[in-house]
Amino acid sequence: MYVIVIGGGRVGRVLLTLLSAEGYEVSVVEKSMARCSDLASGSDALIIQGDGTDVACLEDAGAKKADVLMAVTRDDNVNVMACQLAKTFNVPKVIARVNDPKNKEIYAGLGLDATVSTTENAALALKNAVSGVRSHSVLTHGTRELVEIAIPKGSPATDQLLGTLRLPNGCKVLGVYRGQDILLPDRDIIVLPGDSLLIVTEMTHIRKLRTALIGK
Repeated sequence: MYVIVIGGGRVGRVLLTLLSAEGYEVSVVEKSMARCSDLASGSDALIIQGDGTDVACLEDAGAKKADVLMAVTRDDNVNVMACQLAKTFNVPKVIARVNDPKNKEIYAGLGLDATVSTTENAALALKNAVSGVRSHSVLTHGTRELVEIAIPKGSPATDQLLGTLRLPNGCKVLGVYRGQDILLPDRDIIVLPGDSLLIVTEMTHIRKLRTALIGK
């Protein structure tokens, strides 16, 4: 699989490392020459110094053969523009980092395959560390969101059959993380404290979903 990463900052650097370790072919587009030199010194990936919203730059990065483009700069406008431009190259999947959570729903209607709000996820992780409740967004696609919710002690879902959980309409459990195992959704699974449920839901139902599974 060929992946183009727009942005060679901290997020882009980590993506380059992780994707390369998985055996993907990766190219990175970054404006800063200093960052490009730094990235090139630690990787065999194709590093392009340029603007991810420039047609010629995307062509140099291999947009015509790319399977995925991920725009992860600190500028939301650049990210969405790069993704929309990638669509003109018929890149099958485009994913945008959203820095300002207010832009999340706006970008969901612009034809992007997925958006990831790093700011929102970080804030939720910090809040959850205080409350002891773990819940975070995994992926956003259109008006729907893939979330992972950990079941704490005292949850309304504890000791209930998966098939009898009262979830908001349109919510679907895709899997259950239990320790080191991933269980396929089976209505006869008994939900235990410490389980994490992977659920697809409408974004407008997140609050109701958390209440149903966490109780607060």
